[in-house]
Amino acid sequence: MSKVIDAILDAVYPKNVVCAICAEEAHTDKHGLCAECAALLVPAGIIEPLGFVDEAYCAVKYDEHIARAVHNYKYNDARYLCSFFASLIDIQKPWVIDAVVPVPLHRAKQNKRGYNQSALIAYKISERYGLPVREDLLERIRNTSSQRLLNAEERAKNTLDAFRASDRAKDKRILLIDDVFTTGATMNECAKALKLAGAAYVYAAAPCIAGKEHFNKV
Repeated sequence: MSKVIDAILDAVYPKNVVCAICAEEAHTDKHGLCAECAALLVPAGIIEPLGFVDEAYCAVKYDEHIARAVHNYKYNDARYLCSFFASLIDIQKPWVIDAVVPVPLHRAKQNKRGYNQSALIAYKISERYGLPVREDLLERIRNTSSQRLLNAEERAKNTLDAFRASDRAKDKRILLIDDVFTTGATMNECAKALKLAGAAYVYAAAPCIAGKEHFNKV
């Protein structure tokens, strides 16, 4: 994200003044949260690897509280919230990463939305850790339907073989970034494509993780 865009966002949504979740004016912490909202977040952490994903991390648990921010971020053009979501993710110290790869949107969906929410988070993480973002390593080749109303089995079928990776991923240790980890179907298919292209290791990270009770809400 360019410095010009950052400056515009800072002017419209000044840091340390408005809470990223409740949008109330307040003194905020390093994540951009007021004390009340910060106290409601439930930490998650390292989660069990899934399929082709070698290691995975999610910062907090998805609940009705953080759902407001997720919804605004994805569907109400609140792209300024990328800083908040990125700030939640701590790259684990043992991880050795060559490239940060956001989960791609299909071109048609990205053109309609105007941005890839996972990519905005990835670029913020890149700035923080000094890691390169490589959007060229992975693409979505099928315009899949929304996962929002699907159960775990349907999500897996919906994303099956939906991604293709470049051979430039060969031997790289890659950090996949998504906005929400639900069943892990999307991350797994992305990791599968990267592994088939020769990636050496695939980590996955997201700001929040949803339990089964939230499958139809994110």
